[in-house]
Amino acid sequence: FFSLAGLFFLGILSLALFCHQMALHLLRRFVPHANPNVSLELGHGVGHRVTRSFACFSFVEKRRMVFCLGGASNNNYGRSFSIRSFSDETINSDRVEEVRAVSHARLQGRKVFYKSTSFGPVLSDTFKDLPKDNNPISSGVDGSDSGVKLSTPSLPLDSSKSYAVHLDGYPLRTPARRPLLLPTETLAAAIAHEWSYQKDYIEPTYMPLTTLASTAVDQIHGSGEAAAVANCLGYFRGDTVCYYAPEIERGLRRRQEAEWEKVHSWAEVHLGPLDVRRGISLGALNHPAATLEKAERELESLSFWELTVVQSLSQETKSLLLPLALLKGAVTVEEAINASRVEEEVQIENWGCVEGGHDMDRLNIGVGCKAGKAFLDFLKA
Repeated sequence: FFSLAGLFFLGILSLALFCHQMALHLLRRFVPHANPNVSLELGHGVGHRVTRSFACFSFVEKRRMVFCLGGASNNNYGRSFSIRSFSDETINSDRVEEVRAVSHARLQGRKVFYKSTSFGPVLSDTFKDLPKDNNPISSGVDGSDSGVKLSTPSLPLDSSKSYAVHLDGYPLRTPARRPLLLPTETLAAAIAHEWSYQKDYIEPTYMPLTTLASTAVDQIHGSGEAAAVANCLGYFRGDTVCYYAPEIERGLRRRQEAEWEKVHSWAEVHLGPLDVRRGISLGALNHPAATLEKAERELESLSFWELTVVQSLSQETKSLLLPLALLKGAVTVEEAINASRVEEEVQIENWGCVEGGHDMDRLNIGVGCKAGKAFLDFLKA
């Protein structure tokens, strides 16, 4: 009886997989998402969250979304659909610039109030007798008075071997009002360039190096290092590059094997054997205890600057192996980005790019990884 039940179950599963693949094939061939000039227009309620949709491709205007099959809003008004064609010129029109301008306006901070930026070695009196409101990061980047009531802690580094960035002669502080002391002149020059690049408003999203440096000083240095190590090890127990697709997804599986080979080769030599899952698996990875111990020792050996970058890249890539391999030079930054985006890039190739979704993910991970690699290089310069 159990043998017959097992065979019946396998037959049903095989039939379901076959129907799934046939449905994908028919969708790729006949659904109009392949035509970039066709969209679906919703009558009302587009501003509300869409709860049931398929292959949502882009927000072109406030009341227009591009769908592959369609969808329904969680609002009762979002029920009317109509086909509308638009040309590439419509997409690449002034509306794009308008959306970009609005996005910048929402992300920008206070107006640029300084006229000159500079950097140099920290002197004994650099951070003495400063006015309370001289700090552009802690005093109102977001229109508030955040940080102005915090006391100034002791210097986190040996100031005689550190560098500072100056705005109109005033040294830069972190959001917690700590002196932003930098270990190398090259890093100070790069951060000074970020501040000099600001035009009318201070836009923190254009200053990833400043963000990493401030995070290192305020959150990681000292008591925050143990928490950062634990956070990174958490990503190791669910590392992106340890979950391979099932054999039925042959294209994705081949891409994963090609993109992840260098990382696994480096990890097996320097950390030890890994728990690798092949197929459908949602559980946490059970790496050997010796491998976990080596990974923890590797993290604890890093400076708090390097640990900040590794934690940031782990959050970006959902992996610990990729940041460590990048730090040690086993992979390039482009290889690390590609390895972290294998599944999503395969989906884009099959179904198209979701404007405002996939493209933003590409941008965010590209900026995060390249800024992290630049930060590491500036630490050595």
